[in-house]
Amino acid sequence: MLISVKNMHNRILLKRVTLVCIQILFFLISTSTYAQDEKLSKEVQVVRPYEPSISDAFKLNQLPQVEDTVRIVPMFVYNLTARPVTLDLPVKPIPGARMVAEPLSPVNKGYVKVGFGNYISPLAEVYFANERSEEYSYGGWIKHRSSFGDIKLDNDDNVDAPFQKNRIGLFGKRIFDKSVLSGEGNFSTYSYNFYGYDTTSNYNPQPDAPVDQLQQNVDVSASFYSTHSDSSHLNYNFSTRFASITDKHSMQQSAFMLKSNFDRYFNVEKFGGDISFTHYMNNDNLGEGNSSLISVAPWIGLFGRQWRVKAGLNATFDINNIETQYHFYPVGHISFDIVSNYVIPYFQFDGYIEDNNYAKILSENPWVDPGLNVWNSSHKFIMKGGVKGNFSPKVAYNVSACFSLVDSAYFYVNIPNDVDGFLENRFDVEYDNIRLRTFQGELTMAPTNNIKLFLQGEYNIYTMNLLDKPWHKPLFAGRFTANYSIQDKILLKANFFIEGERYIKTIDGTPRKIDGIADINLGIEYRYTSRVSAFLDLNNLTGNRYQVWYLYPAQQFNMMLGLTYAF
Repeated sequence: MLISVKNMHNRILLKRVTLVCIQILFFLISTSTYAQDEKLSKEVQVVRPYEPSISDAFKLNQLPQVEDTVRIVPMFVYNLTARPVTLDLPVKPIPGARMVAEPLSPVNKGYVKVGFGNYISPLAEVYFANERSEEYSYGGWIKHRSSFGDIKLDNDDNVDAPFQKNRIGLFGKRIFDKSVLSGEGNFSTYSYNFYGYDTTSNYNPQPDAPVDQLQQNVDVSASFYSTHSDSSHLNYNFSTRFASITDKHSMQQSAFMLKSNFDRYFNVEKFGGDISFTHYMNNDNLGEGNSSLISVAPWIGLFGRQWRVKAGLNATFDINNIETQYHFYPVGHISFDIVSNYVIPYFQFDGYIEDNNYAKILSENPWVDPGLNVWNSSHKFIMKGGVKGNFSPKVAYNVSACFSLVDSAYFYVNIPNDVDGFLENRFDVEYDNIRLRTFQGELTMAPTNNIKLFLQGEYNIYTMNLLDKPWHKPLFAGRFTANYSIQDKILLKANFFIEGERYIKTIDGTPRKIDGIADINLGIEYRYTSRVSAFLDLNNLTGNRYQVWYLYPAQQFNMMLGLTYAF
């Protein structure tokens, strides 16, 4: 490496000496030429413009190169010394996750509701119950509702139409690990007048005519049922009930009832059955002696992920002092979930005995002739099909069509009053074997948690055998309800009910059409605090003088203003 650098230095020195000699020679030549030019005289002729040019410059691209002939290979020598390393990192245990229970809403021990409306209508209700408990619950209630106003008839005659309802009740429940024992008892009274009469006649009843009625009801019941969460256990429900009704005309009927139902899964099959026994005891004034109803209904169910099938038999024995009737009704139900709870078509057939006891008839039509005995109706064949499901998680629907064969169907007709035969304001019944076709539709909507809407409609087609018309039965009926809560502070509710025209049988036996029913009700409640609120109910806003039963118009526009308090 030292030798190469020395040679390069000599070469550079030689080039410099040579360059100096050339410069000296060029200087001598130029001096001699200049001296000669001073003595010469030349003539130069330019034939074209001067074109200056610059010759290309060339650069020497030579860089010094170092040739390293000595290579040094590094040599490493090292030793690994094994030394144990101890890590002392403390581990902090992680506590187990815990489910935080949702806070329970406060429970009030009691509730009081009072109000007053036109037609001199006081209202009072008191409820009380124990605080929240996992083992038992108990409570009771007292209710009073009355009215002492007049009602205007079709001839603009104002008649006294007072009524008064009182009810007191107690309930209790004992909760065990796998079962519940519950009981309830209540006593109620209902007094009212036979205030209606035929306004087309020339007869005006005397205001002191003894045409009032009073009902007294006693109802005590108890039940014992299982609460197994595992479907493989036997589920059961045993219940008993005693009910008695007495009216002012010394009519009395007592009923004793026993009922049980059970079911259990075996693999994919589910077996079950219902057994019931009801015995009625009538006093001599009510007549026709005692009667009993016995029903046995075993069934089997098969269930899949998208389908359900149930089949069984309902055997009912109607025992009375006239004859014993045996009824056997096949029971079947099938449904198939086509689109995951959105479209569920179903089909079912069934049958049953309609128990037309005295208490039921009085609750349906209070102005029947006291002591009226109504035969039991046999719905011997019911075939129903439809589609139900959800349009969305907030909209549900159910549309169906039904065909029924009913024996001994009853229809109310006006008869003369025993006190004064001119009034014709009491009711008896007429019977017929009918065919009934019913078309129904329901729509439930809850767009938000604060809005709830419900719409229901029904259309009936009666095919009579003996009677001219289905007396007092409307061909169609509809109902719409809406509830709206504004920040749980103001509650609004609306209700609209409509029924179509009805046919009634006049005292001379000819059919007559009466107007239908259209009833619009509104209500508002303002919650001042969680315990105190005020409410206002507006009923029959249009003031429609519709007749619930022929000759008995309802109250026109009426309102109720009141307060509630929870403690």
